[in-house]
Amino acid sequence: MKKLPLLSIVVFVFGIFMSLVYVGVGLFFVFSPKAAKLIAAPYHWVFAGLLMLYGLGRLFRSYQKYKENKLL
Repeated sequence: MKKLPLLSIVVFVFGIFMSLVYVGVGLFFVFSPKAAKLIAAPYHWVFAGLLMLYGLGRLFRSYQKYKENKLL
């Protein structure tokens, strides 16, 4: 079992955290009535979808990196 540097583990955990933040902000734009006031009606749905897709994509890449390198 190879030992990974602390920086690799910190970057991995930060990547997971940011992925969840993107998904969370996307969910905010879907379910919050305040979001409709921030961005015009059809565009806040598109923005929310893009944020959630990006967050899920980052989460998937982090999972692949976890499987390859056996992080944590």
